[in-house]
Amino acid sequence: MYPIQTLLLNNKENINQWLTTYTPNHIPINWNNIEHFKIRVPLIGAFSAGKSSLLNRFLDDSLLPLDITPESGIAIEISYANQNQFRAVNAGGVVQMLQADDLKSADLAKKMVEKDAWLEADLNKSILANMPHITIVDLPGLGSGQDIHSKAIDEYIARSLAYCIVVSAEDGDLTASTQAFLTELAQFKLPIVLVMTKADKRVGSDAEAVFTKISQSVERVMGQKPLAGIIASRREKGKLQEELQQAFSLLESRAESVFISHVASKVKEQLLSVRAQLAILLNQEDLTSEELEAKQEEIKKSLQQFRDQVEHETVQLENACAQAIPSICNIVQQRLLSQRDSLARAALNQSSLEPMIMPTVRLAITEGIQSQFIPKVERYLARIDANVPADISVNSDFNASVGLDGDSSFPLAQIGTTLLPVLSKVFVAIPFVNIIAPILGAIASWFTNKQSKEDARRQQFEEACSHITGSVIPQVMSQVNSVVSSYLNEQILKAKEAILEKATEREQELQHTINTLLTQLKESKEEFERQQATYESDLAEINHILKAISE
Repeated sequence: MYPIQTLLLNNKENINQWLTTYTPNHIPINWNNIEHFKIRVPLIGAFSAGKSSLLNRFLDDSLLPLDITPESGIAIEISYANQNQFRAVNAGGVVQMLQADDLKSADLAKKMVEKDAWLEADLNKSILANMPHITIVDLPGLGSGQDIHSKAIDEYIARSLAYCIVVSAEDGDLTASTQAFLTELAQFKLPIVLVMTKADKRVGSDAEAVFTKISQSVERVMGQKPLAGIIASRREKGKLQEELQQAFSLLESRAESVFISHVASKVKEQLLSVRAQLAILLNQEDLTSEELEAKQEEIKKSLQQFRDQVEHETVQLENACAQAIPSICNIVQQRLLSQRDSLARAALNQSSLEPMIMPTVRLAITEGIQSQFIPKVERYLARIDANVPADISVNSDFNASVGLDGDSSFPLAQIGTTLLPVLSKVFVAIPFVNIIAPILGAIASWFTNKQSKEDARRQQFEEACSHITGSVIPQVMSQVNSVVSSYLNEQILKAKEAILEKATEREQELQHTINTLLTQLKESKEEFERQQATYESDLAEINHILKAISE
């Protein structure tokens, strides 16, 4: 274990006691996450990009199913352990203990997907031994057309701190679904390992040229170069194992700093609040009872002023949001119009339009929100931050890593006060799977009497283009407008509620602590000094832990 990890676990009982005693409204610490800290590294790629085959060759095992269908794909998390163990897990805990062969069962996968579960495989593999804090995740393919898989992939955006992007050499470049996903991922500035599979399908310099093209596409979309790049060939398993292990080891070398910034920092935030309460109980300003009572009234007034300011700023943000929605929708519409001909051809061939429309809509909405909505949110937060009452904002030396928070989906401004990192848990992933309604399923039923003459085909194509422009895109845009509007307004409301709730909790803690001090000032000198000695001792221990986390 890391030194800070050990320090926190050794002080688990004390920390829990301090939080309970001094900050009754605290959020319980996730000690399991501290003790069993892992960095999830999902493998992301189009369906049939060869992710499972790649992992099997890396592990030198036929562990993962290769004949999966879009309907049977399920997330499988792979970690190192001293003893092999397999299980199906969901948010409620272990659903079912499994055998190794169960990982290949399509029927089991379908059942577990229905239970919102994923599979976990703890493996005693030497190739994993040097990366104990890395969990590799084999995810369903992008663009599978399955809503439940899209949901699973979206959820990992908020739970992962690095990604392995897998692209088939046969594709020649990023698929539309992979590009759309990377555009969303680019917000987080996470490390990326790029693997090009099926290099055997290309010869010599051609494989290198394709890999260079893919790498450039990734860098263009992500705004950064991949941390590592690997060309995977079936004929060179040993080379693949070595290069993948080096890439994962590089991520492992960063795990301790990630633990400090993303896990220990949450404990630090709460201990800073405790320290602020102790400063009051120790009466470091040497306030009299009358002065303390006056301070309570001052806190109430300043909090009400803050509430009024939040309400005012929220109305301003709502107005700005209303102006942004048409701009976001216009971006989506222009993207859809640009692929009108492709959609028309697909309709003529009676193909489903959803696999073509969904990536375009995702990409356009994501870019629209980033350019039209997030900057307005950041200005909103900055203005609120400037108006936080001094007594409420007690943890000014805590800098939240909001953009990479485990519960965040959008990078927000780096706000100094600890009142606002709670917002990193508010802005959640857009419910893209709700955007495209079943109406698209009926579109391919046109032109059932196809004629072979070229002029008839041209007329059909023109009619299809007209239908795409005049019917399909307006239907999609109606849904996009509704979903985007609902999403943005919901996020604004949640943000306001989170700010006010946090401020209220802080005010309640302050009032409780001042009341406690007022009571103690009336007690005997001996009892007062005994209590003060306890506070001094607790403060010293807390400062020791805070110093260790901050170094």
